[in-house]
Amino acid sequence: QLTSVDPNSDRLGALAAQFLVERVSGHEGPTRDVAVAPSMVVRRTTSAGPRPETTKRKRISVD
Repeated sequence: QLTSVDPNSDRLGALAAQFLVERVSGHEGPTRDVAVAPSMVVRRTTSAGPRPETTKRKRISVD
């Protein structure tokens, strides 16, 4: 099996945008520590994909 970690980029980006808007709007509160939980993604092992179908070349005549 192949595993990877999904850092939850959508949530991280949304929080970053929210905090930026708050700061630009004049919010002067204390800094905050926020934890966004990642998730583990389990996949099947990787292998070569199927071979593409070969196409025969056609000869054309140019008059």
